[in-house]
Amino acid sequence: MLSSSGKTDVDVQEIDLQRGDLLILCSDGLSDLVQEQELMEMVLGASGDLNRACRDLTQLANQRGGKDNITALIIHIK
Repeated sequence: MLSSSGKTDVDVQEIDLQRGDLLILCSDGLSDLVQEQELMEMVLGASGDLNRACRDLTQLANQRGGKDNITALIIHIK
């Protein structure tokens, strides 16, 4: 996001990750339309197929209106 000074504002958060964790990164185009519980259920229900989970989540957000950019990335920590 650009600030009034023309500089980009960046949110930074440090988290401890462990082997086996899943890190879900998504835009507000997804998080505004898919509730956290639904997101978790769809990712866990994809049986490890993270590409499928991203496609399913994006499709669900589009079905619910999808008026903003929808981006999803799921990272499996190994």
